[in-house]
Amino acid sequence: MTIKGKAYIAGIYEHPTRKADEQTLAQLHAESAMGALADAHLTKDDVDGYFCAGDAPGLGGLSMADYMGLKLRHVDTTDIRDMLARNLENDRWDEVASRCLTCGNCTLVCPTCFCTSVEDHTSLAGDEAERTREWDSCYSVDYSYIHGGSIRPSGRSRYRQWLTHKFGTWYDQFGSSGCVGCGRCIAWCPVGIDVTEELAAIRASEETADGHD
Repeated sequence: MTIKGKAYIAGIYEHPTRKADEQTLAQLHAESAMGALADAHLTKDDVDGYFCAGDAPGLGGLSMADYMGLKLRHVDTTDIRDMLARNLENDRWDEVASRCLTCGNCTLVCPTCFCTSVEDHTSLAGDEAERTREWDSCYSVDYSYIHGGSIRPSGRSRYRQWLTHKFGTWYDQFGSSGCVGCGRCIAWCPVGIDVTEELAAIRASEETADGHD
């Protein structure tokens, strides 16, 4: 689930067992996954995301990842809203802004982003007018424009707005996180920015400042 590798490698494996009285469903899922990895000449250490059929036991993919001992990309959501609110001036915002192109790809592919703008159009004759709501992105300078200019003129401020809203103030609006864990923002970022890495870095810098290892 990252663009950093520049390619995706897929393995194919069909489990040979047709009647598995002696094997659990978890075992069959695990053996199929390991067979697919072997077919692709990969190991468990190469896996950063895992998807499986809906009949997987327990919590599905999450339970199977734990069962197989996979080390997957994840986000520590402990106190995440307040953690982000405490770190609005963290140096990490400058670091990620130096890489971010503010292209808006992440907002385009995110299934929960809903920013829009309102546009007015008048005919040349002046006898018709219409107002439409159009897709927009908080990465656009004009999105936060008010009389006198944009209130988020820098890439730093726009990336911070997007991340803190998605993982922080979304809880204030809807009582849950704005991230569904699909990984699309990571996959479609042209410079390979990984939100899980950014959130972990912010948390780690705060813990270091507090004297924790």
